[in-house]
Amino acid sequence: MSYYGLISGFPDLKPGQNLNLEISNLKAALNQYLTEDDLLITHHFFYQIDLINFNSIIQKKSIWLSGGNVPKDEMTKWIKTGNLEDTPFVLEASQDLNQNLNPTQILQQHWQIFYDILKDISNSRLSKFISFEISLKNFFKSHLERIANLEVGEHYIEGGDFDRFAYNKLLMGDIQAEHPQLAAALSCFDVKNSFDREIKLLESKWKYYDYISFFDAFGFLGVYSRLCKYLDLHKWQLNNKELGLKNMEAFSEKIINQTEEYYL
Repeated sequence: MSYYGLISGFPDLKPGQNLNLEISNLKAALNQYLTEDDLLITHHFFYQIDLINFNSIIQKKSIWLSGGNVPKDEMTKWIKTGNLEDTPFVLEASQDLNQNLNPTQILQQHWQIFYDILKDISNSRLSKFISFEISLKNFFKSHLERIANLEVGEHYIEGGDFDRFAYNKLLMGDIQAEHPQLAAALSCFDVKNSFDREIKLLESKWKYYDYISFFDAFGFLGVYSRLCKYLDLHKWQLNNKELGLKNMEAFSEKIINQTEEYYL
């Protein structure tokens, strides 16, 4: 299925730009063009926004990203009860695993459910997108865990390009030949300036998205590639220098406290 009209109507996206297209309008365009099966996938895609909001609330941040499938009042109910009907993240989906889990572990479980369902309903068409995203998430988490001297792999998500033990010993040279696009993205973590780091990471990710969708540029992979870029920019617009400094200070303090508790 080709979506020439839809894709030609997408704005020309560049890393760091501000968007003029509201997600509600984006969803309306998707509803007009996509097949029923592809609409199911894109509906599930926007649960990423809900998981970002879930994480923001449990960390007591005021950030709210619009465009998910779960309204704010329902989000509060979801967090209090651990159960939200008509979503993949109901308590019954993993009742045994939910026992005695803290909010971070529950969120990790939700991300695992998100990726498992996305892979299933897309008939593995998005497997390269999914394995890349999971690998990037796992590497970033293991990077932070190493900084805090925590056990690496604590928040590991299944389905990436490496097993949980690999993230404790991965060096750029180990993956350069086999996974050059991922190695390029991981190298961005070494950039000290936060603005430059985010720009370079977006550029690296987007090059890989274009690579994956090259032979299906006007098909569903082309649509999905643009959705990934759009979500990146949607999150980018929440960037705030003053708030970022406060969050970084709070994060640094938390890391120090965790490290002291680990050793003392």
